[in-house]
Amino acid sequence: MQSSESMGQSSFSRSTPVKAIQPGGVSVTASPMLLPAEYLSTNGNQIVDAAGAPVRIASVGWNQNFTNIPGTVAAMVAAGFNTIRLDWVDATLFQANPVDSINLATIKQIVAAAGADGMKVILDHHTDEAGTAGDGYGAQQQNGLWYDLGPGTNNTNGVGVTGTVTQAQFQADWVTVAKAFAGNSTVIGYDLANEPLMYGSAGTTGVTWGKYTATGTNNGVVGGPTDIHAMYQTVGNAIQAVDPGALIIAEGPQNYGGNFAGTGTAPEGDLSVAAKAPVVLNDPNKVVYSVHEYPTEISNIPVDSGAAAVTRMNQAWGYLESTNTAPVWVGEMGSSMITANSQAWASTMTAYMNGHDAAQGGPVFTGRQQPVGGDWWVWGYLPGEAPDGTLNANGSLNAAQKAVWSQLLPMTCFAAGTRIMTLRGEIAVERLEIGEIVICANGRTAPVCWVGRRTVDLARHPTPERANPIRFEPGSIADGVPRRALLLSPDHALLLDGHLIPAKALVNGATIRMTTPRSVTYYHVELPAHSALFAEGTPAESYLDTGNRGVFENGDAPLVLHGLFDQARRVANGCAPFAEAGPVVEELRRRLLDRAAIVTTADAAVEVRYCAAGAVICSRSAVPGELTPDPRDRRRLGVKIAGIAVGGVAIAIDQPSLTDGWHAMEADGRWTDGAAVIPAALLEGRCDVKVTIVASLAYPVEARALDTVCVA
Repeated sequence: MQSSESMGQSSFSRSTPVKAIQPGGVSVTASPMLLPAEYLSTNGNQIVDAAGAPVRIASVGWNQNFTNIPGTVAAMVAAGFNTIRLDWVDATLFQANPVDSINLATIKQIVAAAGADGMKVILDHHTDEAGTAGDGYGAQQQNGLWYDLGPGTNNTNGVGVTGTVTQAQFQADWVTVAKAFAGNSTVIGYDLANEPLMYGSAGTTGVTWGKYTATGTNNGVVGGPTDIHAMYQTVGNAIQAVDPGALIIAEGPQNYGGNFAGTGTAPEGDLSVAAKAPVVLNDPNKVVYSVHEYPTEISNIPVDSGAAAVTRMNQAWGYLESTNTAPVWVGEMGSSMITANSQAWASTMTAYMNGHDAAQGGPVFTGRQQPVGGDWWVWGYLPGEAPDGTLNANGSLNAAQKAVWSQLLPMTCFAAGTRIMTLRGEIAVERLEIGEIVICANGRTAPVCWVGRRTVDLARHPTPERANPIRFEPGSIADGVPRRALLLSPDHALLLDGHLIPAKALVNGATIRMTTPRSVTYYHVELPAHSALFAEGTPAESYLDTGNRGVFENGDAPLVLHGLFDQARRVANGCAPFAEAGPVVEELRRRLLDRAAIVTTADAAVEVRYCAAGAVICSRSAVPGELTPDPRDRRRLGVKIAGIAVGGVAIAIDQPSLTDGWHAMEADGRWTDGAAVIPAALLEGRCDVKVTIVASLAYPVEARALDTVCVA
């Protein structure tokens, strides 16, 4: 966010030109947070998929010329983001080799890489002209408008750069961009104008919203040259004519001195009259509103946390969510998270966006609804910038920032709406009632006797791997089984090949994989006798009382089928023999692995990289228990190393300082996890490490070599 200079606020500098480093890519197959493949729409205050299920956009800003585009996207997916917000500028859109910006050709490369990894993209028109120091290197167009040539402007961008973009050119460029991605559902939205201003810089006028003006006189010229409301409708409809599936995102103009409704200020973006003067498109279910929220240290918002900030957000935009009028996406937010002020801001923002400020009039979300989505600014390592990026110098994630943005990832409601087969047809699991007759895998019917719900805070769980949901992709077991994605707790058993086999024993890292949400609410259904009911066409066991009934609780929350079992009681009282390993499981896993058709390579892609902390032995990695019939070895393994030499001098590989990225010593060497660190103290300033590799694995081709970055 950059404040209006005419209001006497200092500028927030978007990243000044710096040499881009590559992020630490990790080996991933998919993220549990990824959005559906289809386009999205809106329903009330929710963004929904093609089936009407609410989704949450958890995006991250792209602002560097990353040379390793696929590796950058993979790292974003691994971090948990599901969308990239990608800027473009009219002046460089068609340039062959723009400096410190990207052109349409590069945008196409990024979109292609995103699509390959299941990531989505929102394209954002950021400014008309290339960035200079005067506008914070492209942080915000200082005339307050979306164009810089013609009526309503002084024919500059607000900081003395000669304008080249008329309103007609602005629309034409947007249509060109939309045509380039028409029908490509990787691009889910178009953010039409970044951070418009109620007050432009000297000699410029800023924007109006229909008849509403910054001064509250309500004498604006509807459809006039500075009417951003009219622009959103005109350009939005022009885009819909060529790419009707995409969302149209309308940002509220920033105003530090008041708001259109006369109820307060709106430095993040003024949507205070969007309910009574909404953006109306030919397809009305494609409009998403947007604001940008930053702490005072970046935006100069006078009050950025606590009750006063909540009141301001309620008035500026939150009421659209609270009244179920329209969805709002926080299209930029972020902080370096190094001050007490930023901590207070983060606490306020995450609570508000997640619906925890009902007592203060904030939005509330229930049932299947998703909270407010957001975009974290910015991906990369940007020392000295504000914010300074999601990454540390070595390419790892900045823990302080991750602690904030990870709270804005989608709520784990994957199984909200999971369909259970009953005599009345398939019914969403959360709608099952006592007495509902379900159809069991043995062909018989049974009434629902009891339901149980339990919420697990996985972010604080001492052993989250024991509770993280296992996701079965559609068709991962057999044709049409499951019919849709199905999530089970690790111990929840499926009735397959005449045996009860826990979900965790079937993980292959591709079509059946463990997900890592921050929290989950598990759901279970009890029948008169232990049996298997059909969930998305998949025979999954009913609740078996193993002495754990007391851990369940009732609650209105997203639900997932749940199992926590005493294995001895399960073996004694289950409806079928129980198997977690052995011949039955191995034979089933062989079939499921063949079905998954995971392509592997013997190339470990080993490379030694150097940084101030030492050296990192980077390689591909894999989990043996995911790629072989025997599921028991759950270690992530890179390569096995029998010896290390630095400058020709051998280093013992069993010494205590070799900890980060190293597994326990074995008879013939030590396995790495794909990123094993040799501390700088062992290198003594030398950069000539040689390693002796005695074993490697078959690695999924999709599992790129760990792309950890070290900078000297």
